[in-house]
Amino acid sequence: MNTAESNNRPLKVSVLTGKLKGFKALNTNTLSNPYCIKAHQNKNSICSECYSIKMLEGLRKNCIPSWENNSVILSTRSLSDIEIKYLNLQNERYFRYDAHGELINEQHFYNLVKISEYYPKVNFRLWTKRNDIVNECMKRLNALPDNFKLIFSNSKVDKPLKKIPKYFYKTFNNVSKLNDSVNCIGNCMDCLTCYDDNVNANINHIVEVKK
Repeated sequence: MNTAESNNRPLKVSVLTGKLKGFKALNTNTLSNPYCIKAHQNKNSICSECYSIKMLEGLRKNCIPSWENNSVILSTRSLSDIEIKYLNLQNERYFRYDAHGELINEQHFYNLVKISEYYPKVNFRLWTKRNDIVNECMKRLNALPDNFKLIFSNSKVDKPLKKIPKYFYKTFNNVSKLNDSVNCIGNCMDCLTCYDDNVNANINHIVEVKK
Protein backbone atom coordinates (compact mmCIF):
# COMPACT_ATOMS: atom_id res chain seq x y z
CA MET A 1 0.00 0.00 0.00
CA ASN A 2 1.35 3.45 -0.87
CA THR A 3 0.77 6.81 0.78
CA ALA A 4 -1.75 7.97 -1.82
CA GLU A 5 -3.95 4.92 -1.25
CA SER A 6 -3.93 5.45 2.51
CA ASN A 7 -5.03 9.08 2.29
CA ASN A 8 -8.62 8.01 1.57
CA ARG A 9 -8.89 5.51 4.42
CA PRO A 10 -9.12 6.39 8.13
CA LEU A 11 -7.03 4.85 10.86
CA LYS A 12 -8.46 1.62 12.23
CA VAL A 13 -8.92 1.12 15.99
CA SER A 14 -9.05 -2.57 16.96
CA VAL A 15 -11.07 -4.19 19.74
CA LEU A 16 -8.80 -6.66 21.51
CA THR A 17 -9.53 -10.18 22.76
CA GLY A 18 -7.81 -12.81 24.90
CA LYS A 19 -5.51 -11.44 27.59
CA LEU A 20 -6.25 -7.91 26.40
CA LYS A 21 -10.02 -8.24 26.38
CA GLY A 22 -11.62 -4.93 27.29
CA PHE A 23 -8.95 -2.81 25.61
CA LYS A 24 -8.80 -1.10 22.24
CA ALA A 25 -5.61 -0.58 20.28
CA LEU A 26 -4.07 1.22 17.34
CA ASN A 27 -2.11 -1.57 15.65
CA THR A 28 0.37 -1.58 12.79
CA ASN A 29 1.48 -4.29 10.39
CA THR A 30 4.25 -6.42 11.85
CA LEU A 31 4.81 -8.17 8.50
CA SER A 32 5.95 -4.98 6.75
CA ASN A 33 7.99 -3.47 9.59
CA PRO A 34 11.73 -3.80 8.74
CA TYR A 35 12.70 -3.96 12.41
CA CYS A 36 10.22 -6.78 13.10
CA ILE A 37 11.30 -8.72 10.03
CA LYS A 38 14.95 -8.59 11.07
CA ALA A 39 14.28 -9.29 14.76
CA HIS A 40 12.10 -12.28 13.88
CA GLN A 41 15.16 -13.89 12.27
CA ASN A 42 17.21 -13.54 15.46
CA LYS A 43 17.09 -16.85 17.32
CA ASN A 44 18.32 -15.15 20.50
CA SER A 45 15.39 -12.74 20.62
CA ILE A 46 11.85 -13.26 21.89
CA CYS A 47 10.88 -11.77 18.52
CA SER A 48 11.81 -15.09 16.90
CA GLU A 49 8.59 -16.41 18.48
CA CYS A 50 6.50 -13.36 17.56
CA TYR A 51 2.80 -13.96 18.27
CA SER A 52 1.79 -11.16 15.92
CA ILE A 53 3.55 -12.62 12.88
CA LYS A 54 2.05 -16.04 13.61
CA MET A 55 -1.44 -14.56 13.84
CA LEU A 56 -1.13 -12.37 10.75
CA GLU A 57 0.13 -15.31 8.75
CA GLY A 58 -2.75 -17.41 10.08
CA LEU A 59 -6.11 -16.55 11.62
CA ARG A 60 -5.68 -12.77 11.44
CA LYS A 61 -4.81 -12.38 7.75
CA ASN A 62 -7.91 -10.25 7.35
CA CYS A 63 -6.32 -7.60 9.60
CA ILE A 64 -3.36 -6.98 7.30
CA PRO A 65 -4.96 -4.34 4.99
CA SER A 66 -6.22 -2.09 7.79
CA TRP A 67 -3.06 -2.42 9.89
CA GLU A 68 -0.89 -1.76 6.85
CA ASN A 69 -2.97 1.35 6.24
CA ASN A 70 -2.27 2.39 9.84
CA SER A 71 1.45 1.78 9.28
CA VAL A 72 1.57 3.97 6.19
CA ILE A 73 -0.39 6.85 7.69
CA LEU A 74 1.39 6.90 11.05
CA SER A 75 4.90 6.63 9.61
CA THR A 76 4.70 9.03 6.66
CA ARG A 77 2.98 12.22 7.82
CA SER A 78 1.66 14.14 10.78
CA LEU A 79 -1.93 13.36 11.71
CA SER A 80 -4.52 16.09 11.42
CA ASP A 81 -6.79 16.97 14.33
CA ILE A 82 -9.74 15.70 12.30
CA GLU A 83 -8.11 12.29 11.91
CA ILE A 84 -7.38 12.12 15.62
CA LYS A 85 -10.91 13.19 16.51
CA TYR A 86 -12.26 10.45 14.23
CA LEU A 87 -10.56 7.84 16.45
CA ASN A 88 -13.29 8.62 18.99
CA LEU A 89 -11.32 7.67 22.09
CA GLN A 90 -12.76 10.16 24.57
CA ASN A 91 -14.69 7.48 26.46
CA GLU A 92 -11.74 5.09 26.81
CA ARG A 93 -9.95 4.96 30.15
CA TYR A 94 -7.00 2.90 28.90
CA PHE A 95 -5.64 2.50 25.38
CA ARG A 96 -2.89 0.36 23.88
CA TYR A 97 -0.56 1.46 21.10
CA ASP A 98 0.74 -1.40 18.93
CA ALA A 99 -0.70 -4.46 20.61
CA HIS A 100 0.41 -5.75 17.22
CA GLY A 101 3.40 -4.07 15.62
CA GLU A 102 6.33 -1.95 16.71
CA LEU A 103 7.48 1.64 16.24
CA ILE A 104 8.37 2.19 12.61
CA ASN A 105 10.16 5.53 12.73
CA GLU A 106 10.22 8.90 14.47
CA GLN A 107 7.12 10.16 12.66
CA HIS A 108 5.19 7.20 14.03
CA PHE A 109 6.24 8.11 17.57
CA TYR A 110 5.38 11.80 17.17
CA ASN A 111 1.91 10.85 15.98
CA LEU A 112 1.34 8.70 19.07
CA VAL A 113 2.38 11.65 21.22
CA LYS A 114 -0.04 13.89 19.32
CA ILE A 115 -2.94 11.48 19.84
CA SER A 116 -2.14 11.30 23.56
CA GLU A 117 -2.17 15.09 23.82
CA TYR A 118 -5.56 15.25 22.12
CA TYR A 119 -7.12 12.84 24.67
CA PRO A 120 -5.59 13.89 28.03
CA LYS A 121 -8.01 11.79 30.12
CA VAL A 122 -7.05 8.50 28.43
CA ASN A 123 -4.13 6.43 29.76
CA PHE A 124 -2.02 5.48 26.74
CA ARG A 125 0.63 2.77 26.90
CA LEU A 126 3.24 1.68 24.37
CA TRP A 127 5.38 -1.45 24.66
CA THR A 128 8.46 -1.00 22.49
CA LYS A 129 12.00 -2.27 21.98
CA ARG A 130 12.88 0.84 19.96
CA ASN A 131 14.56 2.93 22.62
CA ASP A 132 16.76 4.24 19.78
CA ILE A 133 13.72 5.96 18.25
CA VAL A 134 12.49 7.15 21.64
CA ASN A 135 15.87 8.63 22.56
CA GLU A 136 16.12 10.48 19.26
CA CYS A 137 12.59 11.88 19.50
CA MET A 138 13.06 12.99 23.09
CA LYS A 139 15.89 15.28 21.97
CA ARG A 140 13.16 17.37 20.32
CA LEU A 141 10.40 16.95 22.89
CA ASN A 142 10.38 18.69 26.26
CA ALA A 143 8.55 15.75 27.83
CA LEU A 144 5.94 13.12 27.11
CA PRO A 145 2.31 13.83 27.98
CA ASP A 146 1.52 12.71 31.52
CA ASN A 147 -1.02 10.21 30.17
CA PHE A 148 1.44 8.51 27.78
CA LYS A 149 3.80 5.97 29.36
CA LEU A 150 6.42 3.78 27.69
CA ILE A 151 7.19 0.21 28.69
CA PHE A 152 10.51 -1.16 27.48
CA SER A 153 10.08 -4.63 26.01
CA ASN A 154 13.14 -6.76 26.74
CA SER A 155 14.12 -8.92 23.76
CA LYS A 156 16.16 -11.37 25.88
CA VAL A 157 14.42 -14.37 27.46
CA ASP A 158 15.29 -15.39 31.03
CA LYS A 159 17.25 -12.17 31.61
CA PRO A 160 14.81 -9.80 33.34
CA LEU A 161 16.05 -6.24 33.49
CA LYS A 162 16.85 -4.57 36.79
CA LYS A 163 17.11 -1.02 35.44
CA ILE A 164 14.49 1.02 33.60
CA PRO A 165 15.83 2.80 30.50
CA LYS A 166 15.60 6.57 30.38
CA TYR A 167 12.16 7.92 29.40
CA PHE A 168 10.49 4.59 30.18
CA TYR A 169 7.89 3.78 32.86
CA LYS A 170 8.45 0.06 33.41
CA THR A 171 10.08 -2.92 31.70
CA PHE A 172 8.43 -6.04 30.33
CA ASN A 173 10.35 -9.33 30.41
CA ASN A 174 9.83 -12.95 29.37
CA VAL A 175 11.00 -16.10 31.09
CA SER A 176 10.80 -19.64 29.74
CA LYS A 177 9.38 -21.24 32.90
CA LEU A 178 7.27 -20.20 35.88
CA ASN A 179 9.42 -18.93 38.75
CA ASP A 180 9.24 -16.53 41.70
CA SER A 181 9.94 -13.49 39.50
CA VAL A 182 6.74 -13.93 37.44
CA ASN A 183 4.16 -11.25 38.28
CA CYS A 184 2.17 -11.10 35.04
CA ILE A 185 -0.70 -13.58 34.91
CA GLY A 186 -4.36 -13.49 33.93
CA ASN A 187 -6.15 -10.67 32.12
CA CYS A 188 -4.65 -7.19 31.84
CA MET A 189 -7.94 -5.42 32.63
CA ASP A 190 -8.16 -7.31 35.92
CA CYS A 191 -4.60 -6.31 36.83
CA LEU A 192 -3.91 -2.81 35.39
CA THR A 193 -0.37 -2.71 36.84
CA CYS A 194 0.93 -1.48 33.47
CA TYR A 195 -1.95 0.87 32.75
CA ASP A 196 -2.83 2.66 35.97
CA ASP A 197 -0.34 4.66 38.04
CA ASN A 198 -2.33 3.92 41.20
CA VAL A 199 -2.16 0.12 40.85
CA ASN A 200 0.95 -1.69 42.13
CA ALA A 201 3.03 1.44 41.71
CA ASN A 202 6.01 -0.31 43.34
CA ILE A 203 6.27 -2.88 40.52
CA ASN A 204 8.74 -1.58 37.94
CA HIS A 205 9.62 -4.79 36.11
CA ILE A 206 6.88 -6.96 34.64
CA VAL A 207 7.77 -10.64 34.14
CA GLU A 208 5.66 -13.09 32.16
CA VAL A 209 6.13 -16.71 31.14
CA LYS A 210 6.50 -16.65 27.37
CA LYS A 211 3.59 -17.94 25.34
